[in-house]
Amino acid sequence: MKKIVLLFAIMVLSLNASDSKNLKYMGTAKEVVLSTQKVRGGTYNFLNGSEFAQFGVYEERARLKKLFKSLDIPFEGGGKTITQNFSKLKKQVHSLNVLSFELEPATSFSAYSLLVNKMLEGTKSMQVEFFSSSNEYVKATTNMMVSNLLVLSESIGKVRGLGSGIISRSKFEDDEKDLLREYVDELNSNYSDAIRELEKIYDEHGDKYPKGYKAKIDKLNTSVIAYTGFVQSNILSASTINEDPNRYFKQGTMIINQIMDLYTQNEDIVRKSF
Repeated sequence: MKKIVLLFAIMVLSLNASDSKNLKYMGTAKEVVLSTQKVRGGTYNFLNGSEFAQFGVYEERARLKKLFKSLDIPFEGGGKTITQNFSKLKKQVHSLNVLSFELEPATSFSAYSLLVNKMLEGTKSMQVEFFSSSNEYVKATTNMMVSNLLVLSESIGKVRGLGSGIISRSKFEDDEKDLLREYVDELNSNYSDAIRELEKIYDEHGDKYPKGYKAKIDKLNTSVIAYTGFVQSNILSASTINEDPNRYFKQGTMIINQIMDLYTQNEDIVRKSF
């Protein structure tokens, strides 16, 4: 009987360790997405005349390379396919980095955005592979983390990157005005979805969350509304665009940091649930 209890305890510890490992791996994939967003935005700024942005791009590229290396670990079954897909993305990002400073700004931005979308799909597949058999809280929360919070960060990243490039040259080119308007609409939709899911999980599992957590959701709500309002009045509807691109970029980054703070808090609580 004691042997059975011991074996069961070992199995539980093994499963917990595996879940923690998978959660950490998903967190690294999240960082790959965020890093690629920064490379995209910095490259776009540089191509639009902000020479200072080049230094940040090189620094972020080096960080991205290390993050990809951290994803290069063996998994079995569906996890193996996920690592193979991120290995392909690593090569594609490297190839784009080699060429990006020679491309047209819009081409560079679109190419990086395509890769980010692939990363998001890969991270969503990761969540299903790792946590589809978990308890309802873990399953719902990890899904919210990647399908809502990480997707919202990309919506902010696109509005941040495209907007800062437009501000750098103080004018729109080609279809940028329509594209920025499309990105803002997408941001509004994804932000509404994210707030709804955050509040739903909090309403159902509020006892798991620390004091002040709801206030962070409310602060994110306010920040996103202010940012989209600024884009509408100071870029899309402005007769003259005369803003600081670096300040605008940093404001977008601040909101992404708020999103990732909520991601990290949920990640910590999920880890304790194993």
